[in-house]
Amino acid sequence: LLFLRIYPYIVRLVFWLGRKIWSPVLYASFVQVGRSGGQEQFLMLFIVLALSTGIFSANAARTVNRNAEDRIKYENGADVVLLSEWPVARGGAQSSSSGSAGMMMGGLGSSGQEETEIPLVYIEPPYDEFVRLPGVEKATKVLNKTGVKAYYGTSWIYDIQVLGIIPEEFAHIAWFRDDLLKPYHWHNYINLMLSNQRACLISSDMAKNFKIQVGDTLGVSWMEGYIEFVVYGIVDYWPGYIPYVQPPTSTTGSSTAEKPRPQNLLVANLNYIHNVAPIEPYEIWYMKEDGALDKTIDDAIRENKFRLQKLEYTNQEIIKLKNDPMLQGTNGSLTLGFIISMLIATIGFLIFWILSIKMRVLQFGIFRAMGMTLQKVIGLILCEQVLISGTAIIMGIIVGGITSDLFVPLLSLVYSSTEQVLPFEVMASRADYAKIYLVITVMLVTGFLVLGRIIARIKIDQAVKLGED
Repeated sequence: LLFLRIYPYIVRLVFWLGRKIWSPVLYASFVQVGRSGGQEQFLMLFIVLALSTGIFSANAARTVNRNAEDRIKYENGADVVLLSEWPVARGGAQSSSSGSAGMMMGGLGSSGQEETEIPLVYIEPPYDEFVRLPGVEKATKVLNKTGVKAYYGTSWIYDIQVLGIIPEEFAHIAWFRDDLLKPYHWHNYINLMLSNQRACLISSDMAKNFKIQVGDTLGVSWMEGYIEFVVYGIVDYWPGYIPYVQPPTSTTGSSTAEKPRPQNLLVANLNYIHNVAPIEPYEIWYMKEDGALDKTIDDAIRENKFRLQKLEYTNQEIIKLKNDPMLQGTNGSLTLGFIISMLIATIGFLIFWILSIKMRVLQFGIFRAMGMTLQKVIGLILCEQVLISGTAIIMGIIVGGITSDLFVPLLSLVYSSTEQVLPFEVMASRADYAKIYLVITVMLVTGFLVLGRIIARIKIDQAVKLGED
């Protein structure tokens, strides 16, 4: 609205600055727009609101979808995450279970293990067989252990999620949004871990709550002893890090539900852990080859009869997300709003210019009678379209972008803090803007052709009736 107030003055200023160099076509266009008395403001307001609404709807839909997909990619950490069933030996006796429910492709199995003070001895499955799966480009070992405690100063730290990684492999396989650890790229933290095998990264909440600083030493409780780590970095996010622990589902039917409790993070070097402590079950994170299907990997697992405890495909989780009725309804309403706003803008554009031409038939007839060619008359209309519709389109895009930045983040209010793992980021797609520009181009070209045909059919002898009536 502010722009519409000052727009006539801008046109008059531009006209005044070039009044000695404008061609007759541009001169007449500036005079017509500058002296229209605000008639063009209705069309400009119409186009600005329609385009800004369409851009807002497109950005809102893209933001909701992309943030939901990013959350799945972040929590999984890689394209495919696999945890094999590890046999357990207790006091010389071997068991085919790893102490928890084991899963084989196509069915579930469970085994009851009696509590004993004898330490568990895990038997590592052949890692090479899992690496050679078809459709897999790269793979790495990741120890994902929760419920760990550590000793620092005079305090115990509980609910720690330990991620043991092989830094040089992890950096090429894990998924991570580059803006999460600004101003540094997350590979810089990987490089810190490569400088010392005892180096570790901790979460910012853990550092803040227990006043831990870079360079401090942590004693992490591990099986029957401790492992010492030196803090080399503090991070807010990390692939696979879940900042909240979901409480177990109550089986008593109680109506009171426990709130998720915060979880700390410690990222360490897996090779160092294996050197100083007995080996434990680790996950295998995969990066798929370009164009590889999840079914290819799934079929290979079934064919080799691998016994698994966990198997997650990120793409399958994203497909489930897109099939969610709530998300589909949101996307449908935003898409419909985008389409309707574009159609309304096109129809309003055509109606305004057709009525404008009909009202100015006499003027065009006089221009033709004075010697102005048909091409120059059409050029005059084109210049007026640029001054009015073109300016309104630019303002609509600007207003839509500003509105998206201001109000799309409010969509994050529908998520709880435990669901909003990553910061809600407004995202715009070039493909969405390309569609908007395509619609605008079609609108302008269609309007120009229609108006050009109307002007070409004007007959001077009927338009200029001097001496009659």
